[in-house]
Amino acid sequence: MENSRRLQATKIVVIISIILSFGSIATIKLGLGEIYPFFFWKLYSQPLGWENTEADFRIYASNGKNCSFNRLQIKVPFTFSIEEYVYALNRHVNDYLKDKNERSLQRLKLFVLHVEPNYERYKIVKEKYHPLEYKEKNATYDTLTVITF
Repeated sequence: MENSRRLQATKIVVIISIILSFGSIATIKLGLGEIYPFFFWKLYSQPLGWENTEADFRIYASNGKNCSFNRLQIKVPFTFSIEEYVYALNRHVNDYLKDKNERSLQRLKLFVLHVEPNYERYKIVKEKYHPLEYKEKNATYDTLTVITF
């Protein structure tokens, strides 16, 4: 029963979103701005889906061979917004995981060195967690190292 209500609610939200998106196109053409900020939000780029989990790639770094890796806070350089940073990191990591070629690896390395230039070694870690559990119980998240360079 709950799944059918979720599906019905999802259908309604999608229909409303489509209507408002077309409304935004019209108001932009009239010079009135957006009534629904569809074009500036990345509403559908990383949906949670039915699993109610979130997975993010994060950069960990180390200075020296015997030093442990530390999780780096996202520091957005002036060339990126936070959304662009997250999108670019996800895109480069997913391209590398799909292709496993030198070109995609170099693009990933260039991005990482651009946003975090002061370290000797890096690793990209996939962090997976359940947002509701994390919020309510202060639960930890699962990590998986994707690549180290």
